[in-house]
Amino acid sequence: MGQKLKFAVRLLVSIFLLGILIYIAGPAQIYKELINSRLDYNFAGFILILTGTFVAVYRWYIIMNELDFPKTPFLFYFKSYFRGIFFNQLLPSSIGGDAVKVIDTAKQLGCKKREAFVGVLIDRGLGIAGIFLLNLIFNNMAQGFLPKSSYYILNIISFSGTAGFIVFMFLHKIEYLNRFKFYQVISIPSKALWTVMAGFKKTFLQVILSLSIHIFTFAGVYMIARAFGVDLPLYAFMVIMPPVILLTIIPISLAGWGVREVSMVSLLSYSGIAQETALSISIIFGFTYVIQGLLGLYFFINSKKEINNES
Repeated sequence: MGQKLKFAVRLLVSIFLLGILIYIAGPAQIYKELINSRLDYNFAGFILILTGTFVAVYRWYIIMNELDFPKTPFLFYFKSYFRGIFFNQLLPSSIGGDAVKVIDTAKQLGCKKREAFVGVLIDRGLGIAGIFLLNLIFNNMAQGFLPKSSYYILNIISFSGTAGFIVFMFLHKIEYLNRFKFYQVISIPSKALWTVMAGFKKTFLQVILSLSIHIFTFAGVYMIARAFGVDLPLYAFMVIMPPVILLTIIPISLAGWGVREVSMVSLLSYSGIAQETALSISIIFGFTYVIQGLLGLYFFINSKKEINNES
């Protein structure tokens, strides 16, 4: 499937899913929810989610330093990360945010793209592992919040994901398989992950950073929900949001739009939250990343100006 066709399919999926939800919930009701939401709570939610992004940038910075890439200022990682958000959220392009970070890193640090890719891959892997771990913790702390079937399914998925992440870290130690060239696709990132996580201090730091990113983000969603008068406890969003984010990662829509909204409407319905309210919460949550993408656009335009000035 060509890149343009993939983009068209993802766009259609997002439009279709959002269109169905808006039709069912009622455009007038959604508009009423949005204009009546409290600006102060929405702003607090945005700040919390933005804080989670800052922590994510710092984690990537730590990972690249642990992997002995040439030292470069934190500001580079900050700008590159937000440029990645811009490409993910606002640009109709086949180049994703991770690809942007790989290209930026290879150019800035003077390394090969496949080497830069490993660092970006480790960062992404730690992010997903953090979601699994957080879900495993809060899903069991808040037993009974979700139906038993959902509780068990999420537990199995989260436990398997966490265990798989740990196993992956040791795969490079299988000496027999290391003799085969094809196995380097697994052994190289596995060894890099081991380097980043080796020792209690490093593991503790990465676990804290990865959990903090999601806790800040989900606390932000909690504040956005408060803006719409939803009175669910904070732990409810620590249970609901991990599966929402995991489903959003599946590359079948544009930046998760549509898939995120269907997931949030479905999961919040267990708590009796109206469809139009749940959909409005999800829309505001999505727009917090659109705003971050605008900051990435600013950095992207500036980088182009710098290149033109150099030439």
